[in-house]
Amino acid sequence: MPFPSIACSRPIFTEVVRPELRGSIIAYQAMVEGLMGSLGAFWVGRLAQYTFHYQTSRAAVEDMPPALREQNARALGLALTITTTIPWTICTLLYSLVHFTYKHDRNRAAESQSHMW
Repeated sequence: MPFPSIACSRPIFTEVVRPELRGSIIAYQAMVEGLMGSLGAFWVGRLAQYTFHYQTSRAAVEDMPPALREQNARALGLALTITTTIPWTICTLLYSLVHFTYKHDRNRAAESQSHMW
């Protein structure tokens, strides 16, 4: 599991929601991350094959022509680069927004918690 999930999202989510919702918010977070993560391999394959011209072969890797191996390695490398850099860039931008909202959300959650007791 990536570090933002454990080191950032979970602590923040548990501080900005009511205690009775903490389990649910962590479950939703795990569900969304699992869903997005499961789509990664699909998109790597699609990009490699249809955008970067990965060519499947039934031959063993050592029996494939060097040019085909290089083309396939390049296609997979580019597809992996795109499917990691774009989501991580979006993730970084969204986490940056937390800088502006966290204090307000944490204080509001603490205030609503104090009114309950």
